[in-house]
Amino acid sequence: MSGNRLDKIDLAALGPMTTAEAIAFLNGEDIDVLRAQQQERDEIAEEADRYKLVSPPEWPSLEFNWDLSASAQRFALDGCKPESFATSFSNGLRLGWVSLKEFDAKLSRINRRALVELWDVGDKEKLAMAIAYISRGKPITPPLVHPIPAEKQVCFGGGNHRYTVAKFSGQIDLPIYADPGEAERIAAIVTVRWA
Repeated sequence: MSGNRLDKIDLAALGPMTTAEAIAFLNGEDIDVLRAQQQERDEIAEEADRYKLVSPPEWPSLEFNWDLSASAQRFALDGCKPESFATSFSNGLRLGWVSLKEFDAKLSRINRRALVELWDVGDKEKLAMAIAYISRGKPITPPLVHPIPAEKQVCFGGGNHRYTVAKFSGQIDLPIYADPGEAERIAAIVTVRWA
């Protein structure tokens, strides 16, 4: 195997690898970067445990670092792979800003949360993780919104927990993403300042 990438790397120096690390290594990824990312995820998860079931006034100070870059748009849909996003949204998503109060009034009941049900609806782990992630100033992608014209409402295609943290942390405006083909129908339901 002369000339192989494995010939140039001291595998012993990398130490024991998890299965995920071994696969990443074989795919040419940097193990040190992967380990640093995992350590950060572990720290965020540990911090998130402190916020679980905590009322919003006791949350840390939250400064939203909205990532509006084209490369981050796929994160509007939870767990969307780059290839899948490129196939579904070849022209990308359209960015707009809404008044959170008006938007909340037009949001489908299946997505909207009241304070009394803050920790009873949705995934407690994801909500606590979103609080911890945002508290660190990490870049966060706006939620993806779809219209429900028959009911004059909107719903999420991804980002329910991001919206929930924004709502209960007192944000005034919320950035949203929309499929460009649905933008006009969304704007007929809620006022959107399109970028």
